[in-house]
Amino acid sequence: MPKHIIQLPEWIASSFGDIDETMPPGLSELDWKLPQLPTTRLHDPAEHVGPRRLREVEDIFEPLDIGTDDQPWPGLPVRGEALDRLAWYKSFRHGSSWGIYIREAAALSLSRFIASSRRPAGPDSRRVAWTALYFHEYGHFLFDVAARTMEDIVQADLYEPHRREVTGRPPGWHAEEEALCNALSYLVTPATGYRQNLRTFMRAQPSGYRDFPNYLHDPDFDNGIEVVLGQILRGFAGAPASGTRALFDDTDDGRVSPAMVPVYVVHESDDPPLFHLITALGAVEQSKAFNKELRALPRDVRNAWEERVLPALHTDVRTAGHFKKLHGRDNEYSVRIHGTYRAILQREGGDRWTVLSIDHRREAYR
Repeated sequence: MPKHIIQLPEWIASSFGDIDETMPPGLSELDWKLPQLPTTRLHDPAEHVGPRRLREVEDIFEPLDIGTDDQPWPGLPVRGEALDRLAWYKSFRHGSSWGIYIREAAALSLSRFIASSRRPAGPDSRRVAWTALYFHEYGHFLFDVAARTMEDIVQADLYEPHRREVTGRPPGWHAEEEALCNALSYLVTPATGYRQNLRTFMRAQPSGYRDFPNYLHDPDFDNGIEVVLGQILRGFAGAPASGTRALFDDTDDGRVSPAMVPVYVVHESDDPPLFHLITALGAVEQSKAFNKELRALPRDVRNAWEERVLPALHTDVRTAGHFKKLHGRDNEYSVRIHGTYRAILQREGGDRWTVLSIDHRREAYR
């Protein structure tokens, strides 16, 4: 899977500290002094057939699965954060690096935030977290497309002047657009079992973002779209652009779809590894001894094996930092399962693996 280095806004690197709300979150298309962070391109319209319908967006994130780490990871604070500091959209007007960028640390932390005792964190909560972050930024993309359509009609540059005006406004400048993007995300993200906690997450965000409930019903959503498009067309003092609702193409049968938008995962640290992209499917064989040992272990160890470690065996473990090559043993590796439990694996050539045993660390290496 192609790897890239992209330029990201300075506030992304310092988002754990206090940030003036007047700084526009998410506007990575603006000309800020930028650091470098590694990214993985998850979807490229030029290389892959992407989802045409909104409910198919989850398919983009199917190749992702959580990795394992030997050190406890405190997570990224997401409560109270503007969503565009967790993910962002870069306009197609800025060349080949355009698209939706999602911080992997943010997706994992949001997955934990929306989980509960009844619906613990796992594959389902992670899927909801990724798609919720995605759809907010997809809303910004739809506004960008609508602006381009209006530009073609009036033969004038509208989007860039609008973004410059946005930059100079006081706190609350982003009220309508950010609220509408949160509303779109809340409405279309498949979040059965997690919706109340997702709502809590959005309601805790800064001004504008947290006002999304105002736009959850027609005609409020439609009117809000025309207010934002009026701001793009006429400036913030202008009237709503009546009759432009159809330019915001959020339907499943329109000309615009998620298939058109590149998606990137942003990696902020290699310690610990959080998510690994499954790029090759390998064959995994569990020995009879291993299966017997596994059945006798506590449930949390069995769950960790099934949900975290087994999927990672479908990657090339020679490049996965949480797999440890055992010295003096022919193609044998160890991997942390849960707590002090370790599994011993043997590579048999190509992508074929045999899982030999699982036990406490002091016993596993014997």
